[in-house]
Amino acid sequence: MGDNRWWELYILRYSMGTIIGAFLFYFLCLEYPEVVGRLLLLDSITDSPDGNLKELANLDTIKLIFLAMYGLVFCYIASTPILVMHSARMFFNMNDFRLNDVLNEYKNCDKWLNIIKFLIFPIMVSIAAGELILKCKYQSSYLEFITCFFVVSILIEYQILLVYKTISRNSEVYNFYKALSKARDSKSNMIESYRHLREHGNAFAIVICEFFLGALLFQVGKMEGVTISIYAIAVVIWLFPAALVWLSGSAIERRFSCY
Repeated sequence: MGDNRWWELYILRYSMGTIIGAFLFYFLCLEYPEVVGRLLLLDSITDSPDGNLKELANLDTIKLIFLAMYGLVFCYIASTPILVMHSARMFFNMNDFRLNDVLNEYKNCDKWLNIIKFLIFPIMVSIAAGELILKCKYQSSYLEFITCFFVVSILIEYQILLVYKTISRNSEVYNFYKALSKARDSKSNMIESYRHLREHGNAFAIVICEFFLGALLFQVGKMEGVTISIYAIAVVIWLFPAALVWLSGSAIERRFSCY
């Protein structure tokens, strides 16, 4: 990256996500001060209408620094689905994309069977989540909880399938990077154009992912008796597909070394 491309700095790409991540984390602190709020060293929040405003006004320099750090971490953790999709971008072929072709393709029974198979896991997770909240005193709508877990389950399953695809078809992945490396040597102007578009899209996609993660943690916090360890489990599940990308990278390295 050239010195004059200041707009490509990671600190600028993640600045918007960091600010929104800080607001989302602070919202979780206000909603669940006994669990999440302790991470920000917040005092007990009163139930008065202006209790949250007083707590916001009482944020000193140390707490603001902590909040900024948590916002950056929240942003980075939330962005993991973008990493997975980036690692499998060679399988996203949009050259022949036409709406009519897509609709005609889904008239095939096999296609619908694949969709049903794909939805089995999210449905099972939603049922298990429903059984869980029946045993716990849940402080919100049952439908909100199930919907949140259903959507997040689809997102996580899709990522796992993408990582599996990059590992099982690593020869195609390697050939893609090999061809990309050669193309980059001769079309530098083209690289700057598409990379600029993708990085801006990446910044906005991260914000969307932050709201997904925030919704998940918000719903988890409404279960009675929730502890910080429950939040940790939810975050680990969110991170799991991105951690598998290491296997994909290792497969490419192994082929590159001709071992």
